[in-house]
Amino acid sequence: MSSHLAAKGPDRRARTDGTFGAGPTFAPGTQMTIPGDPSGTGGAGKAGDLTGAGYGADRAGGYVVAIARTTGDNSTLWAATATGRVFVSKNANAADPGTVSFTRIDNTSAAAPGRFVSGIVVDPTNPNRAWVTYTGYSANTPNQPGHVFQVDFNGRTATWTDIDNGSGPLGDLPVTGIARDDSTGALYVGTDFSVLTDSPAANGSFDGNWQPAADGMPQVEIAGVNIDPNTGTLYAATHGRGIWSLDIGGGKKKK
Repeated sequence: MSSHLAAKGPDRRARTDGTFGAGPTFAPGTQMTIPGDPSGTGGAGKAGDLTGAGYGADRAGGYVVAIARTTGDNSTLWAATATGRVFVSKNANAADPGTVSFTRIDNTSAAAPGRFVSGIVVDPTNPNRAWVTYTGYSANTPNQPGHVFQVDFNGRTATWTDIDNGSGPLGDLPVTGIARDDSTGALYVGTDFSVLTDSPAANGSFDGNWQPAADGMPQVEIAGVNIDPNTGTLYAATHGRGIWSLDIGGGKKKK
């Protein structure tokens, strides 16, 4: 993939020269609805009340900001709140929604930041592993620094591995979203200024050597990133500068 990125406003297709092209437009008035209580019974104190006191007095309040699962295991659901709570459900697809249960895992590790969770992607080959991103600044939570974590759930607790690389290329930079290229394992994150990427080593670990995904995008807040696995296209939505696309290869090309 070429490292050069040239902005081409009228081009609404994924570019094939390693550069970002302006992305597709979306019809106005489209809405997305997220269920507010997966327990199905409603009300405070229920299993689906992830922001309530039923899961502890700390990091209470706010609202659910991220949910994720994989097609390979749709019973395992990861969820997070605006205050930094993170949960895993192993029976999210239960026929009786009233039986759905959650395990809170952010309070099982001193490394989990008490900040806004901006994104979750789950490993399609291991639903007990996910990558979780946070906005805000580590300076505001000095005892819990970091913006990108690999989280491994063991059924009751979880291990949080910071893959920011300290004050390295990512620095103390809020991360606004995350996407994973399942064909290569590479992670892509949105920041306040650009899209960064990091590729795993042969053993699947990350060294935190974050680099720009490509050149040429305007330096602007990235509001969200997503990957279309069918075409191998990364989409990056910006704050006020449109939606951009990047051909990252490896897609399942449609016939």
